[in-house]
Amino acid sequence: MRKHTNNHHFFKTYMYNLYDKFLSDSLTPEEEEDLQFFLKDKKNKKAFEAYLRDLRDTYAALQEPSSIQAYHKIKTVLGRPENQPAKSFNINWFKLVAIVLISLSISYGGYYIATKQSETPVINTDHLITLELEDGSIKTLNEINSETITNSKGKKVGAQKQNLLLYSNEGHHEEEKLVYNKLTIPYGKKFQIVLSDGTHVFLNAGSSLRYPVKFLDKFNRDVYLDGEAFFEVKKDAAHPFTVITEKMNTRVLGTKFNVSSYKNEDNTSSVLVSGAIDVYNASENYNPNKTIRIKPGQRAHFQENNINVEQVNILKYTAWTEGKLFFVEDRFDLILKKLERHFNVSINNTYTALNKEFLTGTFETESLSQILKTFQTYMPFNYTIKGTTITITK
Repeated sequence: MRKHTNNHHFFKTYMYNLYDKFLSDSLTPEEEEDLQFFLKDKKNKKAFEAYLRDLRDTYAALQEPSSIQAYHKIKTVLGRPENQPAKSFNINWFKLVAIVLISLSISYGGYYIATKQSETPVINTDHLITLELEDGSIKTLNEINSETITNSKGKKVGAQKQNLLLYSNEGHHEEEKLVYNKLTIPYGKKFQIVLSDGTHVFLNAGSSLRYPVKFLDKFNRDVYLDGEAFFEVKKDAAHPFTVITEKMNTRVLGTKFNVSSYKNEDNTSSVLVSGAIDVYNASENYNPNKTIRIKPGQRAHFQENNINVEQVNILKYTAWTEGKLFFVEDRFDLILKKLERHFNVSINNTYTALNKEFLTGTFETESLSQILKTFQTYMPFNYTIKGTTITITK
């Protein structure tokens, strides 16, 4: 057993690394010994249990769960032979952790088997936040981890601090060309990035952002968005910042605004919180004489190849950054899409007449069932929940 207890931060980091390697079956014999030693402490046992709960989606996505394998894995890590009673470990805690893994295996594995047997495509199995590096390699990110981000050459480009990526602009004068990273957020999760120029980006569920690892002096600041993001752009008059989407681009110098442009939705818009932004058709080059400038509190909406501007309630378009769902006279079919992303589910609405209904409501801590029951008070419909699929019927 190596001694790490003199450095609390290193000790904590090392423990979480052991937990990760335990779940991926990559512990060395020495690390297995360390983990057994750590688990003799009640606080460490509780931390491990919490870690398993937090990682249930990641665990299910990384491997096909098996309740038997999970049970044997718990036995192995606790150092107990198959037929030997537990003596050195708290049996209640052992059962609790085993139940956690086995229940995860049953819930996710059962859903996987059921969908496979019915030849229905498995949905929402990718629960991982991924970072595509400049060489095309994919790195998975866990929101509870903190680590250094390096490029294909082993050079540090930034750091992860739990649910935040921080990029450095050091040495940007030495670079000759732009290199990009791409961050992809699955349904049910959110993430944040501070780009190399200091711009802070909040990425909503089901979104991806492609951006330069470092902004260079001879280029404008262009990023590519599919989904929804809230931007706090660091002001730089010499280098305009442009959010490029499939249908409409948003160009700024420094301001706060929200852009929503999911490719599977015909609903591209930009909402300005402060400062000023110019919007223009993505199929055209930027021309200051042809762009539309919007003011704080206004929303630019791309529809039928035209850009329309309207005054809006800003909170409706920014509440998601605080984990809230804020609907104001929203069409039901668009509400369902937001619920799918927020809760990481698939909603099949067979009662299509509801799609044209408009609803208002604000939700913060409510479950999906509570939200649907609230909507039922406004219009009659039935719904069933099976795994991660919700079916709405007349």
